[in-house]
Amino acid sequence: MQWNATCRSADGHPMTASTGKRLLANVVDPRRIEYGVASSVVVGALSLVDPAKLSLGGRLAFRGFTAAVTGGLVLLELRRSDALRDNPIARAGIIAALVGTTFGLGELSERIDARIVGVLRRAGVRRPRLSIAVASAALSLAAYRIDPAQTEADHDGSDGDWPRFTPVDPAVRALVDGMLSATDGHGAAELRAHWPSARVEHWSDDDERVFSRWLEFSVDESLPRAVPHDATFPVRARFLSSAGVPVEAFLLVSGGRPRSLLLDVVPDTPELDGFGGDDPLDDVDSWPPIDAVAFILDTA
Repeated sequence: MQWNATCRSADGHPMTASTGKRLLANVVDPRRIEYGVASSVVVGALSLVDPAKLSLGGRLAFRGFTAAVTGGLVLLELRRSDALRDNPIARAGIIAALVGTTFGLGELSERIDARIVGVLRRAGVRRPRLSIAVASAALSLAAYRIDPAQTEADHDGSDGDWPRFTPVDPAVRALVDGMLSATDGHGAAELRAHWPSARVEHWSDDDERVFSRWLEFSVDESLPRAVPHDATFPVRARFLSSAGVPVEAFLLVSGGRPRSLLLDVVPDTPELDGFGGDDPLDDVDSWPPIDAVAFILDTA
């Protein structure tokens, strides 16, 4: 780019080639506020895209682009890590796993996005997509400003007791057992081998005490990994909430191991129409008994 005297910096001074280079260096330096602002703008811009309006090819391309952007941002963030700065193999492994996970969870992310848009519309928000973009950018910038303080706390050992681990609730164990037993494909055998060692992973006191619709698991990592390594397992566990809302549980696979279990409403069901802006999952405060669950295998 050719810089001249008509180009001005933020403080009103003429921008030269060296000024432009310094600005670019600041934008890609995760320790600088310019990076925080630029990355937040990128996050907000991605949130402006409505995947529901894209063709199948467009959605796949958008998922790939989002995964690539996520990997690029995290690659820059890894420059903060003293342990990884001089270890390109470890950085490459982390980025590859992250990009694969982001792409693999694209369909689920789009469903959650559509549900949020629907809730905002029912609540009277005229431009929900713009509202989501603004909120995403603001949260990203706030997280950037908070992160250095959190990193310092991590280094001084003041929060060294996390994560904590608890046994898997018997209802959850039976639910996942049923999902993994419903098919022999999609790495089910390897996931079944990991599952007996599973423990629930917690990152806060509230996370341990309060019923959560999203559980994260830690398993024995010495066992062979499932293929695909990063995906939504294609068996859903469906049941009715106490309010009669069809609910389904998803098992997320990350790194070839069972990683997360989460609840969501079954999409496109008429039971959702009567909730207005309320969350139809508010009445779900426990995992269902196994005899109330139907297991649905994804098909073409």
